[in-house]
Amino acid sequence: MKETEKASSFPVYTQKLAGHLMMLGYVLIDLAPNERDTRKNVFYFKDSTQIKEAIQTYLNKSRA
Repeated sequence: MKETEKASSFPVYTQKLAGHLMMLGYVLIDLAPNERDTRKNVFYFKDSTQIKEAIQTYLNKSRA
């Protein structure tokens, strides 16, 4: 991924959340190994207000 694309992307660190976002129609733009834990991946989506709201909704429901 180019640096300009990285700056406009939103990283997601859990596969479960990434899958939920994709089921809602958000498009995965890149996938890379997690530098802190090489057994895991980082999922990159286009950064937007809508995706942040979808993540907040997901987190609120999972905490309830």
